[in-house]
Amino acid sequence: MTRVLYRMAALLGFLAALGCAEAPSDLPTAAAANGLTATEDAPKNAVPAEVLAILREGEPLEFVSLLHDDSYEFQEGDEKLIRWRVLGRTTIDDADRRQRLIAALERGVAENDDGPANCFWPRHAFSTTHDGHRYDILVCFKCFQVEVYREGKKQSAYSFLIGRSPQPLFDQILTDAGVPLDSDAEEE
Repeated sequence: MTRVLYRMAALLGFLAALGCAEAPSDLPTAAAANGLTATEDAPKNAVPAEVLAILREGEPLEFVSLLHDDSYEFQEGDEKLIRWRVLGRTTIDDADRRQRLIAALERGVAENDDGPANCFWPRHAFSTTHDGHRYDILVCFKCFQVEVYREGKKQSAYSFLIGRSPQPLFDQILTDAGVPLDSDAEEE
């Protein structure tokens, strides 16, 4: 019995060492209990309609640059989003710029023909308030994933896959606003 427990512990340690993103904290039924209802027949690599509504209607819509290293040791005064350091943010108050970001996101999702990698190192995020709740939508072009958080809790039913095509526009909008990018974002 002890040998089995040691093997299970070793297996769990091995899986943790692979660098997998955190385990999902909810199920679609939990998402519904939180006021979200996943569209069950939507393909996994489509932007859920609920997420599009959040991006289109949320106010204010902030676009955020993140340090991808979730092992970063925070210093006093550092801003944190979920578990990543915020390098800077800009408010998207122009309807045309908002639509360009959303269209690029949708195009990147439609172009994705790959599966996710075993990491989650986002460098971009959308933050907004919609229907009285705070939403953070984190984008990782390295592993082709987008994660949605409501009030800081991951909403697994709303995670989806993305290609890399939106990254140049995302980077441009941040740099045009004087927001720094992660130093190795160009390596993606």
